[in-house]
Amino acid sequence: MNEEAIRRTRYVFPAYSALYHTVKGLIFMRGSFAHKVTYLLSDENNRNLKISNERRLEDKLFNDIMRAYNARIDEYNLLLQKLGQSRKDDVEIVKFRLVGSMEEDELDYSGRYMVFPRTFVCSKCGDFRVVRKEEWGTFNPNKCRNPDCDGKYEQASIVMFCEQCGKIEPLYYSCKNHGNKYVRLIRKEKDSLLTMAGSLPEML
Repeated sequence: MNEEAIRRTRYVFPAYSALYHTVKGLIFMRGSFAHKVTYLLSDENNRNLKISNERRLEDKLFNDIMRAYNARIDEYNLLLQKLGQSRKDDVEIVKFRLVGSMEEDELDYSGRYMVFPRTFVCSKCGDFRVVRKEEWGTFNPNKCRNPDCDGKYEQASIVMFCEQCGKIEPLYYSCKNHGNKYVRLIRKEKDSLLTMAGSLPEML
């Protein structure tokens, strides 16, 4: 991806923001892209506040999480097992590294995140691309790879997930004869679940 695009996807999050309460694998929106936290560094600079009663805090957090988690299962009729008190010992408070300010700690950071999923669709012709790791450095979202199209790519943030373990994977489309080079994503509106995919040579 070009330097301007990289600059637009680099962010600093203040400690009072919701993203301060984060975990590895968290998916969040920032700017025009969805991102996923890939890893977090543990606290090594003692900038976190001391916890006077960690066990009491764990109990409170678990009860809050259990209520919210089970309420979501009921609301959406999910096929997930509800949390119970037997899982309370699984709660762990993890402190990750806090950075003071960008002026003081220009090279310091708390963790890493990446644009996720790296699936893009041309807003004009519907060309669908899954940008692989080795292609990411040269991918230009402002130029469609179709030489006859002057459209730009936007992220297709629809993903697949497992209802049992919650694992999230990007949504892939591929033609058995042509791979994903000629796949076109037909959408009524951006990120609509009513999508279709087809191979251009077979559709024409």
